[in-house]
Parts: sequence; structure tokens; C-alpha cells
Amino acid sequence: MHHIFNTNFEWELEKERNVDLEHSFSKIQKKFLHLGNFFRKPGDTVFPEKPLPNQTINSWAPSKFVLEYAKKHHLSYKIPSWDLVQKLQSKAFAHTLSPLPNSALIYSEKELDAWLEKNRPPFVFKSFYGFSGTGHKFRAEKLTFPVLAEPWVERSFDFSTQWFVDESGGMTYLGATKLISDERGKYKKTEVSVDEKALFGAYYPFLEEQIAFIKKQEPHFSSFFGHIGFDAFVYNNRLQPICEINARKTFGFFALYLLKQNPEKHSLSILFDKTEITLLVN
Repeated sequence: MHHIFNTNFEWELEKERNVDLEHSFSKIQKKFLHLGNFFRKPGDTVFPEKPLPNQTINSWAPSKFVLEYAKKHHLSYKIPSWDLVQKLQSKAFAHTLSPLPNSALIYSEKELDAWLEKNRPPFVFKSFYGFSGTGHKFRAEKLTFPVLAEPWVERSFDFSTQWFVDESGGMTYLGATKLISDERGKYKKTEVSVDEKALFGAYYPFLEEQIAFIKKQEPHFSSFFGHIGFDAFVYNNRLQPICEINARKTFGFFALYLLKQNPEKHSLSILFDKTEITLLVN
């Protein structure tokens, strides 16, 4: 197995890039490549190490860069339709499945003006392919369309569920994570536990509600295969079951994977501090 921790996925999604895999990572993204070592088994390699002949690639996310790299090095690698990956990852698709009340997809200044006539601050404008709170703007100025316009709500609890879709379209629930974000919705920390009820506390019924909601959406993902995560939050004692879809592995999945690899541990956290991450195991 050749592991590629390609956290440049969202950057690749936004538009065509005329570069190869080796030159597609920013300085920050390069710092995360070594995390592929957590998946390494005897005989495996981790990018940017040179792959061995006829290896299969295990990537962090589906990637056309990785697909070209696989062809160049004669490696085995398969991804879903790129158009489908782009569709699932877009906040426009998440909005169609689970629209926040009074939210809208905005494609022009005219549509923005009409929306602003009916909505007052605070609000947030989200780029379709921003993630973990990036790509958020809080003023209706100098927006790059299209955007998802939403009223700003006070979130009391953020969480995600992690799933795996097999090539027949069946979805398997892998586990849930508690998410810690700052006051602007930027992701800071993931927490997982072998005891989901203890991790969620009084919010556990919302986890059950979200899982039931996701299962009803299974037909939408029948042509996809691979890891997928669904971010959600609670506000005003009600559930927003999908606020973001991640059609890839996530740090929630990563935390659950590490917890499974350490069965003697009860809980684990991944803390983000600017460009570094810290693993906290209890």
C-alpha cells in the first residue's frame, strides 16, 4: 500500500489546476503528509517516498492529481466520478438536502439584494468549497459568487458522523465525533470516545436523529464509494442534520481510526493550532 495524505483536496476541487501531484501541496499541506505514517503497515510506503511497483494507493481524498500519479508510477487507484465528488462536496448539495431556515444559494448581486431585503445581520456567506470554517464572510461585500447565504445562528453543539460507502452503494456507520469550533465557526478540535452517550451527554438524542436522517439520504450516495463525513450542529434546541459534507476521509475518521488502533484507550482528541495538530489520548 502507498499512502497519500492529500489534504490539498478542497484546493483541487475549486477549478482545474495544471500541476502534478508533487507540486500541488502548499507549505502547510506538506506538513500533514507525514500523517500517512499512521496507516503504514510492514511493506507500505508513504508519499513523498518513492512507491514500490504495483502498489495500491490509499489516499486521504479522491484526487485527479493522485490518479495521474498512479498512472505515471503504474499503481492501482480508483475513485468515483469526479463530477460526483464535486457535487457531494459542494455546500450547494448539502443545502438541497438540509437547508437552514431562511438560507439561499446566491448566484448574482441581484439575488443577493433580494435576499438582503428579507434578512438582517448577523448572517454568513459561505463559498461552496470552503471547509472547517474557511471561506466564510460575514459582510455582504466583495463576495465571489456563487455563495450560500445563511442567517447566523448560535450553535450550542457541533458534531459529525463518519461513514463508509462500499462500491455497491451500501453505507456503514463508523462512529461519531464531537467538534469544537471558535466563535466564527472555524474548526479547532475533534473529540472521540468509546462511549458515545458520555461524549454527547444531553445532546445524544440529536446524534440518533442525525443518523436516522442520513440513512434516509442513502440513495443520494449510491454511486459514490469511499469515506464520507456529515457535519451537523444543534441550535435553539433543534438539529441542523447536515451543514457540510466531506466526500473524503476526515480528521473525525482519523481520530476514530486511532482510537480503534489503541483499544486500551477510552478517548482521544485531535487539537488544531494554526498549522500543527496535537494528539491527546486519554
